[in-house]
Amino acid sequence: MKKRGQVWIETVIYTLIGLAIIGIVLSLVKPAIDAKKDQILLGNSLSMLNTIDEQIEDIRYYGAGNSRSIEISIKKGMLEFNSLEDKVVFSMNSKYMFSEIGENVSTGKITALTIKKTNTYDIILSLSYKNSINLTWQDKEMSKILQAAAAPYNLQITNKGKIGNFTQIDVS
Repeated sequence: MKKRGQVWIETVIYTLIGLAIIGIVLSLVKPAIDAKKDQILLGNSLSMLNTIDEQIEDIRYYGAGNSRSIEISIKKGMLEFNSLEDKVVFSMNSKYMFSEIGENVSTGKITALTIKKTNTYDIILSLSYKNSINLTWQDKEMSKILQAAAAPYNLQITNKGKIGNFTQIDVS
């Protein structure tokens, strides 16, 4: 009778020890996994901004009236079309340090800025068309923010023609 109770107590103790070990391992590994996921998301975001830039440049090259549809998927962070500054900006909070903290780093046409927070980083990827393109959102000078969503966004990018020295590109 005593041995049967002892076996159950030993089983419970071993189970608790196993769960504690699993918990400790997860607490050590999870931050590294989160940082790697953010690194992959930032790589995808760079590709997304490069695709947007390619479409805008193609539309600009082919002239007034040219229009393209583009599908954008945002899993984390937000994408801003800032017509007031003629910029496309992607920003997200990340556990991965993307670039040198506080320094603007160029990756092709994209400028990356990493800002240190307490345990995370704010990553800002921007694509500027200042002095070359007048970027508008639905024919208005405004700022439009697209948040992370499960479904992709379908955007229409249209060349509205030349206005002075600038080509007006409309996104809707």
